[in-house]
Amino acid sequence: MPTPSPDERARWHRQSSELDRLLDLDPTAQRERLAAIAQDEPALAADLSELLAAAGSNDGLLDTGLGALAQQALAQAEPAPSSEIGEQVGHWRIVRPLGRGGMGEVFLAERHDGGFMQQAALKRLKRGMDSEEILQRFVQERRILAGLSHPNIARLLDGGVDADGRPYFVMEFVEGTPITDWTRTHNLPLRGRVALMRKVCDTVAHAQRQLVVHRDLKPSNILVDSGGEPRLLDFGIAKLLGDAQDAHETRTGLRVLSPAYAAPEQIHGEAISTATDVHALGVVLYELLTGLLPYPRNRALTTGSVVSAEYDSLVRPSQALRRLDAAELTQCWGTSPADAARLSRLVAGDLDRIVLTALRPEPERRYPSAAALGADLGAFLDGRPISARPDSSGYRLRKFMLRHRIGTAATALALIALIAGFGTALWQARIAREQANEANLQRVLAEQHLERAEAQALRAEETKRFVVSLLKSGNPELSRSGAQTTAVDLIRYAAAQVDALDDAPDTRAELQVAIGNSLIALGAAEEGWTRMDAGIAELRTLGEDAWPALADALHYSAMHDTARGRLAAALAASEESLALFDRLGPRADLALGRIATLTTLAKNAQFRGDLPASQQLYERILAERRQLLGTDDSRLAVDWNNLGATAIRRDRYTDAERAYSEASRLLALDPQAPESRQAWLHLGRAAALLGLGRYDHAEAAALQALETAE
Repeated sequence: MPTPSPDERARWHRQSSELDRLLDLDPTAQRERLAAIAQDEPALAADLSELLAAAGSNDGLLDTGLGALAQQALAQAEPAPSSEIGEQVGHWRIVRPLGRGGMGEVFLAERHDGGFMQQAALKRLKRGMDSEEILQRFVQERRILAGLSHPNIARLLDGGVDADGRPYFVMEFVEGTPITDWTRTHNLPLRGRVALMRKVCDTVAHAQRQLVVHRDLKPSNILVDSGGEPRLLDFGIAKLLGDAQDAHETRTGLRVLSPAYAAPEQIHGEAISTATDVHALGVVLYELLTGLLPYPRNRALTTGSVVSAEYDSLVRPSQALRRLDAAELTQCWGTSPADAARLSRLVAGDLDRIVLTALRPEPERRYPSAAALGADLGAFLDGRPISARPDSSGYRLRKFMLRHRIGTAATALALIALIAGFGTALWQARIAREQANEANLQRVLAEQHLERAEAQALRAEETKRFVVSLLKSGNPELSRSGAQTTAVDLIRYAAAQVDALDDAPDTRAELQVAIGNSLIALGAAEEGWTRMDAGIAELRTLGEDAWPALADALHYSAMHDTARGRLAAALAASEESLALFDRLGPRADLALGRIATLTTLAKNAQFRGDLPASQQLYERILAERRQLLGTDDSRLAVDWNNLGATAIRRDRYTDAERAYSEASRLLALDPQAPESRQAWLHLGRAAALLGLGRYDHAEAAALQALETAE
C-alpha cells in the first residue's frame, strides 16, 4: 500500500490531538466537546466517538500509545504483510510476522552465513511512520539496547536501514511465556515466584544503572524462557535519564503507557524516574501473588483524583488471597481452596508491606529503584528484616546516639548502655548478698551455698568499682579527652580495664559480654562481636556457676544475630540459652532472663514467617510473666502489644483489638510510663478496628494517638 498522503497524515494527527484533549475530560464534558466538533466537522466527531469507545475496551488505546493510535488505525487497513515473507533486510531474511505495535513491526528472521544459520527478531518502522517524533523514538530504542548487556535482556545483534529507507534493528529471538502465565502453568510456589521476581528486579536494576527507565514493564514484556529465566523485552518507550529533554513527554501525540501498570506520574504527565519502574514491578508482583490487578482502572483514566484514591482502597495481597473463590485460586496457584488461608499467612506481613511500598502513589515514598525492591525481596527469602518495615524505637535511639557523639551527652548515653548491660549482673549480685545475709543470720544454708553467695557479692563489689571508674573517665572535667569523649571511646576505655582483671575471670567474662553488647549497639559491630565471643568462650570454661551469666550472654548474641538477619545462628544461641535456664530450674532471679530469651525466639519465628509459632511463644511469655508479676502489672503491656502486632499480621483483627486494648489499660496503671507508648498502642488498635470495618471507632483511636503524640 502506498505511503499515506500529507492530507491523511494531517487528518490522523488532528484526530490524535483531539483524542488526547477528550481523554482529559469527564464523560459529560466529553459529550459537550464532541457536540461542538460535530457542528463543524461531523466526520471527525464520528471518528472520535469510535476511538473513545475503544478506550473502554480491554485492548484500550492507552496500551498501545495515544499518539500512534491514528496511524495504527490506518495500518490496520493495510493487507497482511504476507508479501514481506522472504524479503531480504540487510543480512536477514524475513520468515514470518511476530507482532505489530504502534510504530513498528516485528518479524522472525533468519541469517544464513555459510554453514551457519541464526534466528532473530527483526523490528522496523511500519510504512508511513516516519514522523520526526516516531523516528526519534525508534532510534532511541536501538541506542538503548546497544548500551545494555545483561543475560536477561534480549541482546541487540544488528541494525541498519532497509531498501525503503526505514530503520530496523535485530534482536535476540526469545521464545518464552509472559511471567504471569508461566507461573500459573508451572504452579510455581510462593518462594519460587518471589525468587523469579527478584531476578526481574535485578535485570531492571541493570538497565537503571545505565540510566535507562523502561516505562512499560508488564507481563507481556517479561517473558520466561524454557530454562525458567526471565527475559526483559521492548524498550520502545524507555527513557534515558541523562537526556536533557524527552520530547515524548512533552508532545501529547506520543504519550505512551499501559494503564493497568502505569505509575501515577505517567498518567499525570509528570517527571519520570527509576521509581516509575518500581510501581510497574509492584503491580506485576501483586498479580503474581493474587492473580489479580491491584486496582481495576478505567482505560480513559488520565486525571489525578481517581488515581490518588486508588491506593486508599487497595486490598492487601494477603486479604485478596482470602477473597479468591476456588476457581480463581486454582487458576492462579493450581492448588486447593484449603490452601488459601496458608498462602495468606505467608504473604501477610513482609510481602504485604513490600508490595504496598512499591505501589505508593508518591514516587518519593516508593522504593527508590528496582535494586532496592529486589534487595527487600531477597531479605524476605533469606528470613532477614526488610527495609520497608517501620523504624523501631531501638533503631531511632541508635541513630540518635550516632548523631550526638561529642561531649557529656554522649558520655551519659554510653553509661546508660553500659549500666543496662551490667544491670542483670548487679541485680543477681544483690540477690546473692541478700541470700548471704540470710544464710549468716539463720545458719540454715550449707557452706557451699554461702561461699557461692559471697563470691557473687564480691563480684558485685568489683563491678561497682569498675562502673565508678567509668563515671570518672566520662566526666569532662576529669577525663583527659575532656568534652570530646565519645560513647565508643568510653567503651574502649572500659575494655582496657577489663583486660587487666586476671584474678577475676568470671567478672572479666561477664564484663566482656557487656562491653561487646554496648559496642554492637553503638555501631562498632566487628569490635563488639570479638569482645562478646571472647566473653562467651570464657564463660563456657567456668562450670555450672557461670551458667546464669552464659545464658544471658547467649541471649544477647541471639538478639544481635536476629537484628543482622543471621536467623539460624540466632535460633541456635536462643535454644542453648533456654536449655541452660531449664537446667538451672525455676529460680526467681532467672525468670526475666528466661522470658527475654523466649521473646527473642518469638521474633526469630516472626522473621522466618512462622507467625503461628511466634504467637504461641508470645502467649507462653505472657503466661509466665503473669505468674511472676500478677495479672495487673503494667509491665505486661509489652506482652499484650506483641500479641496484638502478631494478630494484625495474621489478619486476626478481633484478637488484635482485644490485645491492644488490654495493653493500653495496663500501661495506664503506670503513671511514669512514657506517653509515646500509649500513642503506639492507640495506632495498633486503630489498625485492628480498620480490619474489622469499624471505621468510626478506628478514626477515634487514630485521633487519640495523634492527640497523645502532639
